[in-house]
Amino acid sequence: LKPTLAQAIAARILAAAMSGKAELVDQIKSLQRTDPGFKQAWQDHCEQHLAGVKDPNRHEPDVLEEFLTNYSGDYAAPQAPVRPVRAAVRAYQAPPQRPAVRAPVGRPHAAGPSLSAAPGPSLADVVKTGQRLSPSWKQAWQSYCGLYGNSVNDPSRHDDSFTRGFIDYVGELAGLALEEFVAEQRSARGPMVGSKRSSSFGDHPPAKRQATPAPVMSPEKTELVDKVKALQRSNPDAKQAWWDFCDQEAKGVKDPSRHEVDSLETFLLTYE
Repeated sequence: LKPTLAQAIAARILAAAMSGKAELVDQIKSLQRTDPGFKQAWQDHCEQHLAGVKDPNRHEPDVLEEFLTNYSGDYAAPQAPVRPVRAAVRAYQAPPQRPAVRAPVGRPHAAGPSLSAAPGPSLADVVKTGQRLSPSWKQAWQSYCGLYGNSVNDPSRHDDSFTRGFIDYVGELAGLALEEFVAEQRSARGPMVGSKRSSSFGDHPPAKRQATPAPVMSPEKTELVDKVKALQRSNPDAKQAWWDFCDQEAKGVKDPSRHEVDSLETFLLTYE
């Protein structure tokens, strides 16, 4: 074969190989975006067998093809994370126990149910009550079950530890949001001189914060914000990593749209 003909044949073989690899790379990336179980399996495989390199473009086609062939689709879903109590969240203290209600001494009472023997509402009842009263609570419960409860939304089909984890998680998020809001209000108003500071909320907390116009973002920033939000929804570890990044680098601001482009790029490059 002449050198020019040999080079042409080699180029065709190389192009065919690259095309096949591109299809495998696209398939792995697509499955990571749509299947949290697949993404977790890929990350574990990379940590155990591929020196922690998670970018499929950096692996040979046979490595990618072998992983896709061996993936069975029944990878165990991640358990609900045990979130560490942050410094900003105060430890919950149970209210002091009230003395038991005693019947007055005197005439005997007619037979009837005892007050002390009446059972209290179960944790499943607490969740159901929240679903009836608050659409936001209902949506939060469904999202939590989708991530950690195999998409089973019936509270009675979960044990108390799972339900208690949800209630604690929602309470922690609410506490952080309220403390951030109070800090913003205090910073905006400044200290009050000559009188005792009154609550920023008056007699009652506000039902909703006043809506503010959404900032206009460039297409580049919009894409980065969407990536960060998608990571948080699909992977609890990514959500925890984003929160830690915000606490260390962005003064606790967790809304991606309030970060600069370089901050979002730094997080995505560091995490991925």
